[in-house]
Amino acid sequence: MDEDEFKETYLSLNTRVCPYEKVILSRQCDCRRAVRLFIAERQAVGCDADAAQQRCNATLNALRGKAAFALKLTSATGRLPHAKEMKVQAGGLRGLQRALQPASGDAPIEDIDGLLNLALSTYGAMDKLPFSELMQSIVAYEGRRRRGKRGQ
Repeated sequence: MDEDEFKETYLSLNTRVCPYEKVILSRQCDCRRAVRLFIAERQAVGCDADAAQQRCNATLNALRGKAAFALKLTSATGRLPHAKEMKVQAGGLRGLQRALQPASGDAPIEDIDGLLNLALSTYGAMDKLPFSELMQSIVAYEGRRRRGKRGQ
């Protein structure tokens, strides 16, 4: 299956794409709303509820917008390069978990939907999140280190 055919099949089968697909597929987070799909030996993640997907999209877009300066970008609209997107997704969720549950430390995030629901009930609205704390987590987030060449 070529890449264009894969993308077409992906969008036809995954009509409600999970905004946090990258961190779920990298097993850094999970979500009770996640629906896993297998397409041509690849995995995809969808969402089982429109309202949850819209809340996740709104939160992720707010994080991207606020993180532009921290990521040294002129704007953060649309998709970001993979490493920067991982910083926003994983770092933002980890920072939110630390802000809401300080005792959790760096425990894995087991339910993104539950975390965002808790954030909404705590802060009242997504625009009232503690973005300064979240930006610190985004900047501090480090993905997996590249492995050196074999034999060196």
